[in-house]
Amino acid sequence: MRNRNSLVFAAAISALSLGWVFGSTQAQDAGVEIGRYQQSTVFRQEGLDRIYVTVLDTATGEVVRLSRYDTGDYETVKVR
Repeated sequence: MRNRNSLVFAAAISALSLGWVFGSTQAQDAGVEIGRYQQSTVFRQEGLDRIYVTVLDTATGEVVRLSRYDTGDYETVKVR
């Protein structure tokens, strides 16, 4: 249940942030094209590290894909 709640929370945050970025006022100023956009969110809580990837279709407002990955699946890279 906790994993499902985390997934729903991350998807909602991703959708809200993309909605803000591609909102009607922002879209007119930025010249944003209609299409599919990917949003990645890192969620860390009490030793639970996850990466959530959400793909939204801005023409229909539909969530096309929602994926969850563990951070241990990726190599840590240090940036200088």
